[in-house]
Amino acid sequence: MTFWRSETMRERIPSEQLIEPYDKDCIKHSAYEFRMGGEAFITSTTDKVKIELKDAESFVIPPGQFALLLTEERIKVPLNAIAFISMRFGVKRRGLINVSGFHVDPGFEGRLKFSVYNAGSSDITITQGDRIFMIWYADLDGTTIDGYKSAGRQLDLISSDDQNVMHGDIASPAELKSQLDELKHYDVNRKWMLGVLVATFLAILLRLLFMTNFAVPESDDIDRLRKEIVTQIRNELSINNTEQKTSPPPVHDALLPKETPTGNSPNAESGYHSSDKTNNSN
Repeated sequence: MTFWRSETMRERIPSEQLIEPYDKDCIKHSAYEFRMGGEAFITSTTDKVKIELKDAESFVIPPGQFALLLTEERIKVPLNAIAFISMRFGVKRRGLINVSGFHVDPGFEGRLKFSVYNAGSSDITITQGDRIFMIWYADLDGTTIDGYKSAGRQLDLISSDDQNVMHGDIASPAELKSQLDELKHYDVNRKWMLGVLVATFLAILLRLLFMTNFAVPESDDIDRLRKEIVTQIRNELSINNTEQKTSPPPVHDALLPKETPTGNSPNAESGYHSSDKTNNSN
């Protein structure tokens, strides 16, 4: 297999009408640079339909979204050759990746459809007419009869079948990260709620154990006990009041009469004895 050099491309492409419209200035470093065509489909579009671009009109591929891009040029691959396709480095370094096939079969005729994915972190803007695609031609060791059966002009547009294949919500890496953060936050809340439930369960369990081992009196028993205590206190107060009314008032010891000595004489009562008188007379 031999790749065509730039000189071979300048000779064979126009003579065999392999690329239309042809521009010799698009041949660089043994490759031909294609332009962005007039149709594109992006998975993030609200109405989910393809975009029909006017001359020099731009569109945006958001991060994490797929797009189907149609080339401006129609190409033809001879039955004795094969082609390889890619995207220019200037657009790839922004994160746009070609996820479609990387070769074009012998016998193919029509516009090329590039399926791309924005793997970057920012929007990628593309304008109709931008030279973002590349193609290389290479010779086979002979002419093949097993060529690509082209479907005519149907390849020159983005069909409804192409759009249906790409329908559906596409989660970008940024969106996935946001969802993971939400899950982490939910997990923290779930652990906190689980802790609350466990604490509540333990509190109820301890209360049941306490009530089982230490019988708590019923409200009726507490009320009856309170009444008994109040009645007993009232009885005690009543007895004390009765004793105070029946007993004489207390008298000081100094006011009580002294004990009288044995005998009935006045001298005995006064504590005077005859012996004392005799002794005094002496």
